[in-house]
Amino acid sequence: MRKLTIATTALLLLPTLAHAFDWSEDKTRYLSDPSYLPAKGELDGESSLYYKSSGYDISYSDGSPPTSQRTKSYRGSQSFTYGLTRRIAIGVTESYQHADRTVDSSNGQSKLVFSGLEDPTIHLRGRLIPQSFSPVYVDPYAAYSPDLLADKAANKSTNGTVAQGGQIFTMGLYAGREMKSLTTELGFLSQYEGSRSVDYSNGNTGTISSRWTLSLNWNNQIRWTDSIFTNAGLSYSHTEGADYTTPNSLPFSMASYPSYSLHVSPGVVLVPNRLTLTTELKYSKDGSITKTSSDASTSQLKSNGEYYFGLHLRYKIM
Repeated sequence: MRKLTIATTALLLLPTLAHAFDWSEDKTRYLSDPSYLPAKGELDGESSLYYKSSGYDISYSDGSPPTSQRTKSYRGSQSFTYGLTRRIAIGVTESYQHADRTVDSSNGQSKLVFSGLEDPTIHLRGRLIPQSFSPVYVDPYAAYSPDLLADKAANKSTNGTVAQGGQIFTMGLYAGREMKSLTTELGFLSQYEGSRSVDYSNGNTGTISSRWTLSLNWNNQIRWTDSIFTNAGLSYSHTEGADYTTPNSLPFSMASYPSYSLHVSPGVVLVPNRLTLTTELKYSKDGSITKTSSDASTSQLKSNGEYYFGLHLRYKIM
């Protein structure tokens, strides 16, 4: 918590620390900028590598020994974005992920592996005010991830998949302002996860009910020089509770919970407005989650936080 407080304070002080910079209005299009939208006929790409470490401690109301789980995951992602018009861009993202999960309980330690392709995401972003007209922008946003790949649970002898098991719809709005040395942006997103199914190796199927997640995001970019910049931001989200069924166990429900995250991403322009490299450092944490079984027994999931490290190479293809 202390590290998060220090990092949050530093983020909030960034505009103050950079008071000597030029905050006059700017209509320049920066490839590294969170507000960047491809021009008509322009095709951009972004290749990313991630490492994430996360964990939960679980306590039980019936006095059963506590358990814990730790997950380390590696992810590669590729996205392409194309400018349909000067004010509308469409894109697609596909990722591959490998995750190793260790579960510690009174019965000993078990290891589970999840790997494979994620379901693709198609995203659309518009710009109500052309960037050539104003440094202030308002962008509607929509994304859709279809249920194409099977979501399979892992066990001691069989690897699981990383597919989502259902459809995901996202809609939202971004609004921001671009200046010579700073772009600041506020976004509101509403995500709907449809009911999902999980395949188990014994031929049975588990289900997860649909739910909503609402999030508020604040993103910024400070351009220290023509070639050095820092992206930074905060986000807060609230995820609705859901009902679960799994083979050979009682149905249960997971209560709603909040989440928050902080990221700081120093970057460099390798080729002006053609190629940028960004290093992402991110910390996120879920609020405490209550799990209630159909027999009224409860357990508490306490997040130990998620730590991300990522590399992003963004480039203009044509």
